[in-house]
Amino acid sequence: MIAVDLTRDGPAPGAGTSGSHRTIALCGLTMIVEGFDTYAIGYVGPAIAKEWAISQVQVGLVYSIGVAASLVGSVVFGGLADRFGRRRLLIGATILFGIATLLGAVADGVGTLIVSRLLAGIGLGASIPCALALATEAASERHRASVPVLMSAAIASGMIFSGLAAALIMPAYGWRGLMAAGGIIPLLLVAPMYWGLIETRQAEGEEEQEKPWRILTQRPIATLVAVMTLALFGTYLVAFFMSFWLPSMLTPLTADIQGVGFGMMVIKTASLLGSLTVAALMARVQPGRLLPATFLIGAVALALGLRDHGNFTMTVAVLAFISFFIDGAFSGIIGFGAWIFPSRIRATAIGVTTGMGRFSGGTLGPMAGGMMLDRGFGLPAIATIAAMPLLMAGLLVAIAAGIHRRGNA
Repeated sequence: MIAVDLTRDGPAPGAGTSGSHRTIALCGLTMIVEGFDTYAIGYVGPAIAKEWAISQVQVGLVYSIGVAASLVGSVVFGGLADRFGRRRLLIGATILFGIATLLGAVADGVGTLIVSRLLAGIGLGASIPCALALATEAASERHRASVPVLMSAAIASGMIFSGLAAALIMPAYGWRGLMAAGGIIPLLLVAPMYWGLIETRQAEGEEEQEKPWRILTQRPIATLVAVMTLALFGTYLVAFFMSFWLPSMLTPLTADIQGVGFGMMVIKTASLLGSLTVAALMARVQPGRLLPATFLIGAVALALGLRDHGNFTMTVAVLAFISFFIDGAFSGIIGFGAWIFPSRIRATAIGVTTGMGRFSGGTLGPMAGGMMLDRGFGLPAIATIAAMPLLMAGLLVAIAAGIHRRGNA
């Protein structure tokens, strides 16, 4: 088996120019929309169940189909982006999830909604490796490690905006209005993307087109892919668990549903600040040291800080502190994965690692949380168990950094 050189890429065409700045900004806006659409479906689920008189199992199927489809989008489109260029694939993915979400807004039954979420999931999954690769390569060498972390922070921003939009749109226009907004906004980005994005990697000949998938099986890339996939699995496991079950944990502490919404806003704001902090530090501190430390602090804070306080304000404050580190590490590891792989296979590797990590962790995280709550696990026990995957992820990032460092020695 041929060893693959991990030597860091030089500047991409147009890096550091005004065109690259537009590209990074447009990729960030796309990631905000990705976060908006991914989490807005959680707000419309209860309204759909009530209007159509369907079970929670059917609503869960709607949720799950989007997560499963995102794996297909990440892997397939990531490979195509390395063969044919990131720009055109990102534009195509944006059009796909915009139109698919609009289809969901006019759905007249569960079947149509499932088709909508299937297509939207493919487009959303495809947008992540394309945008991360494009923004990473458009960045100057100095900011090559921090820009992809900002892209992940943009996803967190979209999560916050989805909650605000739900509060503003749904009382007047219902769940269809929220989904319509989720479809129109990405389509409005298509024209600026067409004129503003620069291509950082040109399409190659037929012989070169076959190389990205072959390279993934060669050392040390194959080892890096395996290590980063496991690390992202542990990270997504906790991230999805927290996203789905935090409202359920807060609800018993207050009878005010608006209070729960406010608490979640505080927690998600802390998450965004953690992501921005890690992004700022990535340009100054070696990611192989910064991220394991961030994971460690987050895991210890989760295991020791989340207790049955019985006080809503105290619990929200503790969760905000924990989320600052956990989601900072989450954004950091996604950015690290975009930075660590060579340009010629960057989108393919991002697609495989984030797609597999998101699918497996995103599926098991909510299920594991539900099982623990059903079996009567207390908050301290759940928090201690959830800290274990974070420790694993931090260790694996340190291992990946060591592999990359030796490859560049």
